[in-house]
This record gives sequence, structure tokens and C-alpha cells, in this order.
Amino acid sequence: MMRHASLRQLLPRFALLLLLATIIGGCSGPRRRGDPVNDAITIQRNLERGQELMRDASEFRMEDPKENLKGLPKLLEAETLFQEARRLATGSSKPRLALGNCRALIGYVYYSHYLLYEDQVLGAKSREQVPAPAIVAKRDQNLMEAERWLKDSNQELEFYVRNLMQKYPSPPVYEQLAMNYEFLGNYAAAEEMIHRFMASVQLPTETRRAYQAKARSLRQKRLDEFEG
Repeated sequence: MMRHASLRQLLPRFALLLLLATIIGGCSGPRRRGDPVNDAITIQRNLERGQELMRDASEFRMEDPKENLKGLPKLLEAETLFQEARRLATGSSKPRLALGNCRALIGYVYYSHYLLYEDQVLGAKSREQVPAPAIVAKRDQNLMEAERWLKDSNQELEFYVRNLMQKYPSPPVYEQLAMNYEFLGNYAAAEEMIHRFMASVQLPTETRRAYQAKARSLRQKRLDEFEG
């Protein structure tokens, strides 16, 4: 279950740049049996078109859910393209990264829309009114969609960490997983990913201190949850 306190500030705009950056690298990898030439063409075409669609939807802002929703059809189309590329190249790093990161962004879009309805529900309660059932239903549906897409994203990125990271290092995957885990309320896993990210890259002193502070914050959230 997602934890909702303070999550409005969790996803700064640079997160989309991270999402786009992590689909650039990687390798073609082993493919399923089939027509190697046609498969390679399809994989490359799908990756390129999917990246274009993600860039077209790049104006993601947590505080502007209505605008985010306009880009959702393009993100869903990109997700379908990445999924087909991953199917054709099951051992490839690039399609799996693209799919995992695209699914994460879709989850964040749904989450930003959840916050829109949550504000309306809380506003009604603050006025000692009963929230409209339709608003409550939309809030709950967007939250379920956000959780579903983030869990699907984790499935792809966790596979990458287990099976591909050593051969094709991509440290931003750790950071993306940390963000996903925090949204889902798995603070222990988020803290672990922050530590793994710090161990895999050379960071300036101030930047490293910021990540260390983030890890401490996640540990405190976990303790607060346990004590509560």
C-alpha cells in the first residue's frame, strides 16, 4: 500500500530526465528464435518510436495532473512498443529498461491524478461534508492504477538488477527503484537501492551527503512506521 504523506515533493521534474536517460544505454542482447533480421528491425524501430513518444509526453509535473493525463495515451502506446521489443529480445537490457521506466512514469501520472481527487475528498471533509461517491471512486481507482503500474515497473527493473546489471551496469536503475519503492511504502528496499546506487558511482562530496541524508530519511520513515 502506498504511503501518501509528503509524496507531492518526492518526484521533482528531473525524474523524467532520469527515465529518458536510462533507456538510452544497454545492448541488443540475445533474442528469441525467429527471423533475426526482421526482429532486429522491429526492436530498433519500437525503441526509437517509444522514446519519441516519451519525449512528446515529457512535460510531467506532479502538481499538474490534468496536463499529465493528456500525455498518458502516448505513454501507453510507448509501453506497448517497449513490451513487444522486450518480447523479441528477452535477454536484452535496453527494451527491459525502457519498459520498466515507461511503466514507472505511467504510475506517476496516475498518482498525480489520485492527488487531484484526494484534495477534493479532503476539502469536502474539512467543510464537514460527505465527499461525492464518484470522486472517492475516481480517487481509489487512480491509486490502484498507480500501484499496479509501479509494481509492474519494479518487476522489470528488479529483473535487470538480478540478471543484467553486472554485465550492463546502469546505476540510475537503483535510483529509479528507490523512488518506486518509496512511493509504494517499501522504505527498507528504497534505502537499500540508495546505498547500492552510491556504491556504484563516483559522486561529488555534497551530492553523496545528499544521498546519505536521503537514506537516513528512509530509515527514519521505516522506524516511524514500525513504532506507529
